[in-house]
Amino acid sequence: MRERHIAATQRQIAHQQAAMRDRSQFVNVNHGHPGAVVMDRVNGRRFNEQGRIAAANALRRTQQNDRMQRQNANAQTQRVEQRDRMQKQNANANAQRVERRDRMQKQNANAQTQRVEQRDRAERQRANAQTQRVEQRDRMQQQRANAQAQRQQQQRAQQQRQQQQRQQQQRPVKKGPGGQ
Repeated sequence: MRERHIAATQRQIAHQQAAMRDRSQFVNVNHGHPGAVVMDRVNGRRFNEQGRIAAANALRRTQQNDRMQRQNANAQTQRVEQRDRMQKQNANANAQRVERRDRMQKQNANAQTQRVEQRDRAERQRANAQTQRVEQRDRMQQQRANAQAQRQQQQRAQQQRQQQQRQQQQRPVKKGPGGQ
């Protein structure tokens, strides 16, 4: 009495009520020889020839269901594995794209740096060439100025010589003793 009791399930209660309504189960109707002594399951078929055939069919269906479930499980496993493979491939492809993009960015950065360095070198060369042209122009102007100063000096010297010659020509010549 103190043991734990579990109430009947809905199916068991429905089975009991169905058996109470089945008049072929009454003793006064079947005279002690019921048509179905046992059932294959609650609310199932009577366990007679039809019940055995039905049980065999149910077993076949169960086996087919089990086979189908195994096939479905295998197919599901294959789909999961294929999805995982695809995800890995996509991840690898993405990683390769990222690596390629990074390489391209590095190459572009290097190319940009080289272009900047080349531009700077060209600007330095232009500046040096400009400086050399300015220095050469200044040297040329200095040389011209020096040449002009030399010419002016030569002209002054020549003018002085000419003036001296004129002065010498304008001086009277002294007659010495015995001369005219």
